[in-house]
Amino acid sequence: MSESPTGAPRRPIRLLDPTLINQIAAGEVIVRPASVVKELVENSLDAEATRVAILIDGDGRSITVTDDGVGIPEGEIETALLRHATSKITSFDEIGALETRGFRGEALASIASVARVRLTSRTADSEGGMVIEVLGGEVQSRGPIGAPQGTRVEVTDLFENVPARRKFLKSPQAEFNAILRVAIQQALSHPEVGLTLERVREGNRTRVLELPAEQTLRDRLAQVLGAQVAEHLVPIEREDGDLLVTGFIARPLATRRDTRGQHFFVGGRPVVSRRLGFALRQAMTGLIMTDRQPIAAIFIECPPGTVDVNVHPTKDEVRFEDEDLVAGLVYRAVQTALGTADLRPRLSVDGKPLPHSLPPGGPQPSPTMPLQWGAPQPAAPPAPAGVQSSIPLPPPRDAVSSVPTSSAPPPADTPLIDPLIDESLTIEPLGQIGDSYIVASCGDDMLVIDQHAAHERLMYALVQRRFGEQERAEQPLLVPLSFDLPASSMSHLEEMREVFGQIGIDLEPFGGQTVLIRSFPTDFERLDIAAVVMDVAADLEAEKAPPSAEQVRDRVLTRMACHAAIKANRHLSVEEMRALIRDIIRARLPHTCPHGRPTMALLTLEQLDKQFKRT
Repeated sequence: MSESPTGAPRRPIRLLDPTLINQIAAGEVIVRPASVVKELVENSLDAEATRVAILIDGDGRSITVTDDGVGIPEGEIETALLRHATSKITSFDEIGALETRGFRGEALASIASVARVRLTSRTADSEGGMVIEVLGGEVQSRGPIGAPQGTRVEVTDLFENVPARRKFLKSPQAEFNAILRVAIQQALSHPEVGLTLERVREGNRTRVLELPAEQTLRDRLAQVLGAQVAEHLVPIEREDGDLLVTGFIARPLATRRDTRGQHFFVGGRPVVSRRLGFALRQAMTGLIMTDRQPIAAIFIECPPGTVDVNVHPTKDEVRFEDEDLVAGLVYRAVQTALGTADLRPRLSVDGKPLPHSLPPGGPQPSPTMPLQWGAPQPAAPPAPAGVQSSIPLPPPRDAVSSVPTSSAPPPADTPLIDPLIDESLTIEPLGQIGDSYIVASCGDDMLVIDQHAAHERLMYALVQRRFGEQERAEQPLLVPLSFDLPASSMSHLEEMREVFGQIGIDLEPFGGQTVLIRSFPTDFERLDIAAVVMDVAADLEAEKAPPSAEQVRDRVLTRMACHAAIKANRHLSVEEMRALIRDIIRARLPHTCPHGRPTMALLTLEQLDKQFKRT
């Protein structure tokens, strides 16, 4: 054997072992447990299944997918586990006219090369089923078995023989979140197919998703995204020659802080496309805040020859013949839909929401709604089960009187502000700008206060103290309040329950995605707790790593303060402005809200003189 330039023996060129070939392919197709779920569910959909059940055990390395599809004939069950074995195509020309999900024939073989796979299947015309067990690409057993029509694939010990891949798996919760996102994408692509997702953790079996068969797309979106988002969905439809764009876009009142609410499908296949995402955001420019993302489910139908679905082994990327044409059609479809929809925010009346009301990030309070400061208020009656009130909470009963005075120490972990304002000065409110900013004279200077951000900082100090109190007064509800969490948020419910419970808010799962609230803290009876819970869940979902208990606590307190604070676009009387200014100064809190936005700005007389060329 000759030597290489480095002195090491030169290895001859040879064919790789079939098992090694499959493991290399698995590196492209099966990158994490969610990849297994994606490939198996796609096979079920291609097998004309009407129901698909997913079971995740432990850390995600044990996965079972069961369907009621056409099944695999007895003579083909072993072939199905071979590389490049597929029933989807017979020639290269057929790739250009694909109507199925999988077609490369790599998935089952790749999975079998890095895990133990037990495949059971029966067709409608067979008296019994067949089962085959494969480990590391090698058949361990094969034989007849009693089974219902359809296919069941059990994957265990995933990556057991590939420790390098196993080492790079994230936490069990992060891997399950990825599986949940895949399940949601597949469920949205075929709303007529029933789908369940269950998780076994520490011996407890929990059903996270339960989506019935024969749903419309709107109904499925309502169940997956939550009823509060569903009432904001606007249908979209636009056609240009052979191109057709359909689906739903949520009104600007319903947004997210990330792009996980955006779903794109090409020929019924879930895809990832930065170009389409950019077109969607451009269509919403000027309608949503710059740091928020639109929510949409957009389906694109085009001639098979104008799109390449074979760009990547995972098949979640596509390449269009004319990307600008497709992106432009998406842009126009969204703009047309929103242009004909009623986008005005609506307020609730007598606790009953009008159409389009949305708690998180939703309509602002009426400018004429009176603020009530200091004096105790009668407790608001709880909303009926399943109904959310979008009326925001007036400041808690002791919001003005309970903030620390300048001589009292501030709440724990709250730094003192710099002496921006001399307390000996007379600070007199002059009015509001846009019913959002309070303008006040401060000696010879002018003080501008963001009323929401400033009051949010005060509320944050209050909820911090409430959280630290040993005895918290809470009020049980005669009729529990119910609401639906988005499916992607249900896995964080247990993390939130403990923190909310310490504040006096009792959350209870009620099956599916429904959550019950059985008690409120007495100082926050009017808090829209459904909006708080959904915002906290969205924050936790966006975290790349599992949040610590401290992070969950901070999210809960921050969101409670935000929802409890007075809002922008709300008219205040002079006395109300004066009371808010007084408590801001006395509290000596930081000049930012809990989210980091500034609460006030000072414009000095010197700056004004310079502006008007007096100096």
